[in-house]
Amino acid sequence: IGNFNTGVGEGALELNNMDSNTAVGSAALLLHVRGTQNTAVGTNALVFNGSGDVSGDFNTATGYAALMNNVVGGSNTAIGWEALTVNVDAVNNVAIGTLPLSRNTSGSNNTAIGNLALESSVANSRHVAVGRMAGSGITIVQNNVIIGHHSGVHSRFGQEDNVCYIGNIYGANVDDFGTVARPLLVDPDGRLGTVRATPTPSFKNPGKTSPQPEAIPDAARQTMLNLELQNLEATISQQQNQIEILTAQIQEQIEQIHKVNARLEMNKPAAQIIVNKTKAVP
Repeated sequence: IGNFNTGVGEGALELNNMDSNTAVGSAALLLHVRGTQNTAVGTNALVFNGSGDVSGDFNTATGYAALMNNVVGGSNTAIGWEALTVNVDAVNNVAIGTLPLSRNTSGSNNTAIGNLALESSVANSRHVAVGRMAGSGITIVQNNVIIGHHSGVHSRFGQEDNVCYIGNIYGANVDDFGTVARPLLVDPDGRLGTVRATPTPSFKNPGKTSPQPEAIPDAARQTMLNLELQNLEATISQQQNQIEILTAQIQEQIEQIHKVNARLEMNKPAAQIIVNKTKAVP
């Protein structure tokens, strides 16, 4: 029953009576009764979708047991082995990899890319995790960004809302006393990193020290100075060339003026003297 459906595989779309669904694989969309425009590719993909009183629409599941237990959740994308496999009613999730968001049941608006990314999250929402096991320790917080392999699994300050974790930043993460975060720098190659906290020469603090910029090595400093000097020399040379060109143009204009004046003098008529003579009266 239903129109514009495609079912390929044992039990695919077995109970379907809705429109525009695609199921490829054994038991794909097996118990689907309500819901439209779903795509299930793989054994047990979206098995329970739309089996409740409310339809589950606009889902895409590719991989074994992807979105298998989804009942009423909509607009989810699960690509990979058991991706979002226990999702029930959550919406707007994206899970790509092996077991990403595999325990999520009702958390919405999450993006998990990488094997086991956000795999412990059950009802948490608005996370972005990219990398193997990225954010895999998150269980109770919301709205985090986690980038990098195994990043954001644990936090020394406990789980927090509204934070960003990025892995593979070189250098220490906090100062020697473990309470002050490091400032983040970008080196000339575009690499992110932190700096060590060192006391200033004029102030001795037996306790915590303020983060200070890391000293630039002499060789690097000399290279920077040489580059600046080369740029300055090139600028001066360019300006000198412009001055010489302007000087030549002005001199040429002066010579043209002299030539015009000379021609005017040559073409000027000679002055004439008129003498009035008085005639004698006869």
